Amino acid sequence: MRRPPASLLDCAICPNLCRCDCPVTAATAREVHSPSQKARLAHLLASGALPVDADTVEPLYACAGCGACTELCPFTGFELAPALREARAGGPHPAGVAAALDTLEATGSPFGLAPLPEDEIFESPDALYFAGCAERAFAPETAAAAVSLMRQAGWTVARVPSREVCCGHALRCLGSPGPVAPGLWDLVAVLSPSRVVVGCPECYRELAGAGLEVEVEPALRVVRRLHREGRLRLTPLGPGEVTYHDPCGWTRLTDLGRDPLELLEAVGLQVRLPRRHGRQTDCCGAGDLLAVHSPTVARQVARRRLAALGGPTVVTSCARCRQALREAGAADVHDLLELVAGGGEDG
Repeated sequence: MRRPPASLLDCAICPNLCRCDCPVTAATAREVHSPSQKARLAHLLASGALPVDADTVEPLYACAGCGACTELCPFTGFELAPALREARAGGPHPAGVAAALDTLEATGSPFGLAPLPEDEIFESPDALYFAGCAERAFAPETAAAAVSLMRQAGWTVARVPSREVCCGHALRCLGSPGPVAPGLWDLVAVLSPSRVVVGCPECYRELAGAGLEVEVEPALRVVRRLHREGRLRLTPLGPGEVTYHDPCGWTRLTDLGRDPLELLEAVGLQVRLPRRHGRQTDCCGAGDLLAVHSPTVARQVARRRLAALGGPTVVTSCARCRQALREAGAADVHDLLELVAGGGEDG
């Protein structure tokens, strides 16, 4: 285990002011899974006060990385989820985590892999689309919709080949950090794309902070901009009402603003928002691979969120959120870009 950052001690001595907003604590009702307790455990393990083994480190993985705790945190700039990822580095790994690492090593993805067809690779595209492991495993249609919408607006779009699937986030979550999409650097150098476009919030944050020589943009924001500029016409799908689930990774950790809502409104749909939305959104339990190594806990979190969403038709903008809500029992849940692509036309 690595020594945790000094700011983790601030969290460790805090009287758990954010406990009420932690979705994992709410699901498991175990105090050791509460934010400050996890920080205390990380500090004690790193200092040698507790033995380091697969059982004692288990609570460090009881985190969905949703950032809800930061909303109530009295320590400006501190984020617990990245600190826990750092504390996990080097192992040891609980059984579920070790199994996920084995799958990742064998297939390139913690979910196993359903590769997308390799698209034509060519120089100087307007966009190079990076479909991460969650999109490839759960929502290849979402990646296809994003590429289709950009092409309908007149852009040339190449795809990162199927062998390049890991942005590095999964390895960090599983306590085995590695390089960020190493093959992507060579592709960017050879192809010279105008930008790299991604559909996953975790992929976006990893790649945007990796120092690539081109801009990295969320697919949803790109599509909204192309529509706003008049390059992409959208045919109304309404009238109809949908409930929008804000993914934590987009609204709290990246802040897409009103882009998702404006796209839904642009195709004539009335958007219903649950009581907790925007930066106060509730987690679906799929973040930081919680659903991979601790599926029972993740399903508990997802069921709580699904019950709060209400309405029969749910739309979201994250492949893992959609999968989590489906596994929790949602009968009618859609990806935003797939839905919008049904109303796309050439500009």
